[in-house]
Amino acid sequence: MEIYNHLILGLYGAAQECTPTEFSEQALSQLKTALHFDSGVMMNIDVVGGDKLTIRSMHLSNQPLEQLLAWDQLETPDYVLDAAFRQRGATLTNISRDTFGAHADFMDYCHRFEIAHTLIQISQPLAPNSVDLMSLWRARPEQRYVERDRKLSDLLLPHVFQASRVSRRLFDQPDAGPPQHVSVLASLHGCLHTAPADAITLLQREWREWSPPLLPPQLMRQLASSQQLLYNGDHIVVKAETLGPALHLQIAQRPATKLTAAEWNVAQLAAQGLSYKDIARQLDNSPATVRNQLHSVYNKLGVENKTQLAALWPAVMPQTLS
Repeated sequence: MEIYNHLILGLYGAAQECTPTEFSEQALSQLKTALHFDSGVMMNIDVVGGDKLTIRSMHLSNQPLEQLLAWDQLETPDYVLDAAFRQRGATLTNISRDTFGAHADFMDYCHRFEIAHTLIQISQPLAPNSVDLMSLWRARPEQRYVERDRKLSDLLLPHVFQASRVSRRLFDQPDAGPPQHVSVLASLHGCLHTAPADAITLLQREWREWSPPLLPPQLMRQLASSQQLLYNGDHIVVKAETLGPALHLQIAQRPATKLTAAEWNVAQLAAQGLSYKDIARQLDNSPATVRNQLHSVYNKLGVENKTQLAALWPAVMPQTLS
């Protein structure tokens, strides 16, 4: 029992020292020494209207993002997930063959992602519509979860959920004064690890049909093509930086200017001193198009050249993202 007490104390210590991404990795690594799984997932989920699920954040261990996409396309309901929601706070174990043997689509899914056995627990509601989920999978049919695993999970997983909430609260804590931006953590491939509700609202203002946990592909493409890891949209401005295995994004509502998104991109590069040709190369436009857009920027902002634009730009660009 002493070794498990040490593990639990380590979880709470990590929650205060790690980003949510780092905490998820550390928590799963520590759990693996006690529960011996091959792959797994941690999620924070919003439940709306009793049955509509929105994945707010997700951390996969030893599984590709394609697993989530494949799961979303299954025709057979996920009976294991449904059972876990009916028994929140309790650990359930499941043998894939016993539950889904008559469903070819789900069995193909389990074979593809090596899910022979599942151990799952969903927390009691953290807020009116929010729960945490942990699902741990074993690949080999002969390695069943037993009663000891279930009891050990009943002991450990509530502490994992609680420590994860501590990490998210510390990360989401606003600075003194009114917040000017919202921070988000995601994997380098764009899978959200933590995202405050305000961040989701801002992203959905730019892309109405978007929903978590994968960042909008348009955003990821723009960040990948921008040397400054910057996205200037119609409604939001996003500045990104890499933090080890994670992507840290700062999202702000776009300031009230008359610049279009295309003009904003041109102005950002021009304020850094780039030539028409360099800007055209980065934005995959012609120099003539860049010249016309930049002249429009000058007219709208009341400046005459790049030097004046560069001097004015810090006042136009959100200070938190500059």
